[in-house]
Amino acid sequence: MSLAWQEDAALTPLTLRSPAAPVVCAAVAGIVMDRVFDAPPTVWWALLAFAVLAGLGAVRSPAMSGLVVLAGCGGLFGLWHHAWWSEPPAGDVFHVATDAGLPVVLRGRVVQPSWQHAMAGGEPETLAIVECVALLQGEQSTPVAGTVRLQILRTIHPLRAGAVIRVIGRLQRPSVAANPDGFDYRNWLRMRGVTALLRADSADAVVVEADQPTVWNRLQNSRHELRESAVAALQQTRHPETAAIGEALLLGSRSRLPDEIREAFAESGVLHVLAISGVNVAVIWLGLIHACRAFGMSLTASSWAVIGGLAGYAWLTDANPPIVRAATFAIVLQAAELSGRQVGLLQGLSLAALAVLALNPTDLFNPGAQLSFLSVAILAMVNRSFAISRDDHDGTIAELESPLRRLGRTLATVFWRANVTTGAVWLATAPLVAWRFHLVSLVGLGLNVLLGPWVLLLLWTGYLWLVAFLIYPAAAGGILMIFEVLLQGLLWIAEVASAWSYGHWYLPGPPGWWVAGFYGLLIIGLLTGAIWSRVRQAEAMLLWINLGLGWSLLPTGPQPLVCEVIAVGHGLAVVIHCPNGRTVGYDVGCLAGGGYAAAAVCDSVWRTGSRRMDALLVSHADADHCNGIAPLTERLRVGTLFAHRTILAGEPAITMQSLEAWSDAGGPIALVSAGDRIEVDPEVTISVWQPAAGVRYSRDNANSLIVQVEYAGRKILLTGDLERDGLAALLQRPRSPVDVLVAPHHGSRAANPPELAAWTNPAVTIASSADRQAKARLLQSYTEPTVVFNTAESGCVRCEIRAEGTLNVEAFRETQSPMGNRP
Repeated sequence: MSLAWQEDAALTPLTLRSPAAPVVCAAVAGIVMDRVFDAPPTVWWALLAFAVLAGLGAVRSPAMSGLVVLAGCGGLFGLWHHAWWSEPPAGDVFHVATDAGLPVVLRGRVVQPSWQHAMAGGEPETLAIVECVALLQGEQSTPVAGTVRLQILRTIHPLRAGAVIRVIGRLQRPSVAANPDGFDYRNWLRMRGVTALLRADSADAVVVEADQPTVWNRLQNSRHELRESAVAALQQTRHPETAAIGEALLLGSRSRLPDEIREAFAESGVLHVLAISGVNVAVIWLGLIHACRAFGMSLTASSWAVIGGLAGYAWLTDANPPIVRAATFAIVLQAAELSGRQVGLLQGLSLAALAVLALNPTDLFNPGAQLSFLSVAILAMVNRSFAISRDDHDGTIAELESPLRRLGRTLATVFWRANVTTGAVWLATAPLVAWRFHLVSLVGLGLNVLLGPWVLLLLWTGYLWLVAFLIYPAAAGGILMIFEVLLQGLLWIAEVASAWSYGHWYLPGPPGWWVAGFYGLLIIGLLTGAIWSRVRQAEAMLLWINLGLGWSLLPTGPQPLVCEVIAVGHGLAVVIHCPNGRTVGYDVGCLAGGGYAAAAVCDSVWRTGSRRMDALLVSHADADHCNGIAPLTERLRVGTLFAHRTILAGEPAITMQSLEAWSDAGGPIALVSAGDRIEVDPEVTISVWQPAAGVRYSRDNANSLIVQVEYAGRKILLTGDLERDGLAALLQRPRSPVDVLVAPHHGSRAANPPELAAWTNPAVTIASSADRQAKARLLQSYTEPTVVFNTAESGCVRCEIRAEGTLNVEAFRETQSPMGNRP
């Protein structure tokens, strides 16, 4: 079976016709226009109707006919995207669900076999995708539509695709992003066709009424059983973490991968190794070809076997966008060889893109899909340059060169080309990775070249084990041991590379307009080929890079003071951006996990173009106020941490972990007390009100560090978890009205009595809470004209004070009009 022409096709993508390329461009245009303008479906139907009528003979010009076809393709994919992304129709359960969760009895049909997941506390939960049939109330049954994600808490309850179930649970709308740049769970599920959540408290709340699997459901169940049996075998290894890595590497699932391992692979620049894509397909492809040769199969039979094997592997691995891209491209090449034709790279990639968008048009905005296609395009451009260089120097090598010298020259050439190729892909993908993930991994630039042989050996061993396990499990144990050793080596390399402090950086991403321009120039270079020389393209890229750097250096006008109360659920994280560009934090923590709070705070810092937390004030040592300090130090450069000495009497584990992490990151630690001032910006006064130096109350919350921030005559009071003795001491001070009060203890009733409301008389009160009832409680104490916000409902609350003293308060989920100067 010839592979030489396939290499030539990949190296010369523009020498062959690529009729699918303009079709992809039209499809992308339709999807983007629907996402940006949210056009009604009648627009897309009209465009399709016009294309059909024109195709029936109304247009006779070939050029116009081509434009009509492209318009029809754009309309078709715009309509397809609209069906995925538009607001759910009237009969969808999304309109029945509430944000807090509505108790319901729902009948539905399982459309994907259930899978297990570990909850935040380590307890198991069962997840499944269910197509809704009806809502039940007594003897009444109300038909409903839509797809929900079923979550059965604290239990393992297997459900097969095709099962008809009755669930007693709470129907809830998925949460939207609470902070700018935050994770939007509702949109994430929306991209997967899911509109609501259904939470059941136990397995008894889910009853299987019937089992009615279709042929497709039976195939899904068989696939699930195959995957689970392989995962169970992997979990018998001595190291549980290698089982999770092996599952990601071979089967494409990262659901069991611990966050710390995922982070190590990302920071070391080798996370793509765990994403099934082109390398995996190439290994499978070559393995199938050699197997067909070993069995003496004909060319036709071999081609069909390879096509079937690649399609089956894509199906087994859940057909994520990178695997669909790689498998489709390989199948296209194999089908072309079967028919005696050639397919260029651009045509193959275009057909692969059409396959990805046909399965799910929202994958156009999927970072994994974007990086997958981008990497292949860059590889093509580099290989084309190598091919041209090879053609220019074919006759320069001496024919009498010794074999040893020829081997050395070949190895040097391979190593050189591997470095150039890896460097080109790294440079091309770095802006997108920095923009989407705020991460640049320099160590990955060289590590990926060195890991190439290791990863290939790892994949060959893994797939050999997988085949042996499926055919004769008893003979697979020895191969699994070798596979586990190789996985342990890969994990060790990733962890060592991640631990190197200069190997990666977290930083503000480039602006979106610059990223769009950068990739626009790359696309032009790919499509124009020889028309636009490499020198001209390099000049254009350098000019664009310099423009971006120059833009970041442009002077900005006077900046306001901005105080953001970040939405972190039950916890507290406040970020203050001073007019001189410095950043001050007040607490970083939440019960959902310190990493979540740290990520939200980092996003706030990065949005200003900064990479530094110049000062951090810690109110007290409760986990929901300081468990984000350690992960914060891994992503930002740090200044001074300020706390009262009573922090040493808090939770010992949290306190020591936080203080040690800050100190290890190079940040000094200072103890402050009532009367101290913190100098960060000469125009901003940050005063510590309490506790006094020698005071220590019996309860840790009462010892909360109380801080006032004053700028342009406006005052912001930060109160931590102030209550009881500490609250009584505060109310003994002379009355001091403030403009913005961050409510004590997440808006609890005991910590926010009417006396505190009268003493502070705030224009704005903000509760950092996960409880949607916190605002109602606060309104009992903070009456009009005080405006009350609750981050559980409003998301991040942004307070802006300008130099002239105007105060503007906005919530991320709801906009508050400027409040102007307060009398």
